[in-house]
Amino acid sequence: NMEILSTEGGDNPVGVDYVLRHIAVNKKRIVMVGADRAKGILLAGQPGGGKTLTGKAIGRLTGVTVAVLEIDKVLGRYVGQSEQQIANVLAVLRALAPVILLIDEFQRLFATGSEHDGGTMSRVTAMILNFLQECTDPVYVVATVNNPRSMGMELFYTICRSERFDACFHVDVPSQTARAVMLEGWLKGKIGDPAGAAADLAGRSDRFAGSDLRNVVKRAAADAEYAGEALSLERLREGIERQRMKALGTYDEFAELRRWARLVCEPAGPSDEEETGTSVSGSTPAGSRQPVSKEVAP
Repeated sequence: NMEILSTEGGDNPVGVDYVLRHIAVNKKRIVMVGADRAKGILLAGQPGGGKTLTGKAIGRLTGVTVAVLEIDKVLGRYVGQSEQQIANVLAVLRALAPVILLIDEFQRLFATGSEHDGGTMSRVTAMILNFLQECTDPVYVVATVNNPRSMGMELFYTICRSERFDACFHVDVPSQTARAVMLEGWLKGKIGDPAGAAADLAGRSDRFAGSDLRNVVKRAAADAEYAGEALSLERLREGIERQRMKALGTYDEFAELRRWARLVCEPAGPSDEEETGTSVSGSTPAGSRQPVSKEVAP
């Protein structure tokens, strides 16, 4: 029901400075036993924003084993099967500790459906929530959420504001600075001036998720290779325009999640407004608040 990930190699996520600082501050507490241990973080945001990459990087930054919970393999169709499998997973996690548990699409553990009728999901929910709050073993949970409505907004608010997680971060689309860093990394060795091309493309890709940008680079590189040409800035610009409708459509689709996250989450990293220090009106923007946790605040 779980996959153990290698913590060797890999890139650190870009644009989630506040999350990485939170991990650095709590590094010792992540492997601590007892009530004062670090419990975990919840990462909310649209798909393709780097939530999973961030979760995987935490294992490398802390040197702790990362286990990925495969939700589809845990929730069974038969009476008592889900509860037993959840109990087995929790027992294995305690045996593996210290361990980082990455749960992608955390909301799916709490979703209701005909296959989970008869009180099964309420019992599973109680087991998970009790574990998150009461476990004293060093099991650090990194949970990602992209659709809190499916788990019920009351439960989402409760989890974000309770002692079950140390902090909840909103992983929004990357700022222009973060986009430039991502693009430069992907363009190195593929184009003559990766820094200049990255800066140009970053300025043209407002509201693009990291996955959108990665797709632009991969597709443009493949097209150039097929045509027997060197990758050019013009081809990359064309790729940005081709991806724009999908990127902006996805951004708009998660407007409600973005609104909810601003109410109960801290920003995962600086926004464009924070990096420039101004909003459209020239004043400090409301959305650029610093993290409220003492452990995260600079």
